[in-house]
Amino acid sequence: MKDSLKTIEQLIEENVRLKKELDAFKLMHKNCENRLKRSSQVENALNNIIESNPLSTQLLDKNGKSKHVNAAFIKLFKFKPLRNYCVFTDIQLAKQGMMNCFEQLKQGMVVYFPDHYYNLSKNNPNLPNERLWLRVIGFPIFFKNNMPERFVIIHQNITDEKMAVEKTAQINKKLKGLNKYIEEVKEREQKKLSRKVHDQIGMNIVSIKMKADRLKRIDDLMEKNQLIDDIIALTISTNENIVSITKDLRNFVLEDMGISAAIQNCADDFTKLHNIKTICTIAPNINLDYDTSLVIHRVMQQALHNILLHAEAERVDIQLQQNSTSVEFTIIDDGKGIAKQKVSAANSFGIMIMRERVEELGGKFKLKGSKNIGTTLVVNLPLKTQKS
Repeated sequence: MKDSLKTIEQLIEENVRLKKELDAFKLMHKNCENRLKRSSQVENALNNIIESNPLSTQLLDKNGKSKHVNAAFIKLFKFKPLRNYCVFTDIQLAKQGMMNCFEQLKQGMVVYFPDHYYNLSKNNPNLPNERLWLRVIGFPIFFKNNMPERFVIIHQNITDEKMAVEKTAQINKKLKGLNKYIEEVKEREQKKLSRKVHDQIGMNIVSIKMKADRLKRIDDLMEKNQLIDDIIALTISTNENIVSITKDLRNFVLEDMGISAAIQNCADDFTKLHNIKTICTIAPNINLDYDTSLVIHRVMQQALHNILLHAEAERVDIQLQQNSTSVEFTIIDDGKGIAKQKVSAANSFGIMIMRERVEELGGKFKLKGSKNIGTTLVVNLPLKTQKS
């Protein structure tokens, strides 16, 4: 009997203990539910904050995997990260030295990433192969045991700013090279002018002085008359040389006789000076305004200069045609042909100047070479009727 009572008491005690444990488990379960509920509420609240941010924003878990991105992120990157996508192991970012920044982030630091680029086509082959330049800040949240559980990454698109800086640098580089080229052209023209003045006018003046001195010292009438005739001839020659130099400095042929005569004159001089056969085919009744004529003439001068320096040509064909809306100017040589990379090279200043002259008047400039066959230059300009 006593044993039975003892057993009953033990069962009652065991039942009480189990009830306490059950109550404790229920309480713990309820606390866990409340915690999960609060955690879910916090997570949802955080997602709402991220979604409302006008800048591209990404929420990462402690391993660097994407938990949430806002609409601005999708608009910027044009894709939504896959579940297994991990920012911390992104190859593009690793190649640009971003891994050290991620290590700092994982240590709980606010990190300002160096400006870097991201190639969108790496994630979506259908997108163009373009670089997206970014300015990024990352900061940790939800710490556990002093270690962050989540990270927020905010991206600012600085592509336009970066492109503007790069374009400015390119323009400055071009301007520097262009200034050097202009100085070289000026020096070349100054030397050319100096030679003409020295070789033609200078020598004539020296001869005139010598003959004038001789004229003072002689009495023979026939010799005096001969010296006077020589001085007159030298004076005429000097005047012709001055006129020739003045014509070189100004486009008298172009101004007085028009573009057709200027082209023919330039071609004739080129053939005479350099022994390169130059054939002109010019349509009749060409009627252009001065600005258009000047551009064509300058392009021709530069093109012939380039042919002389680089083409090793034996023949040059020049054509000028006009229709109701445009004028087309073509130069074809039979030289070694310009390489494709030289056409758009940053240091091809002669070509660059020709192109810019043409484009300033709304025209089109084309230059194409074929190896050992030659080079063709085509300029097409909108037609403006010459004002009377």
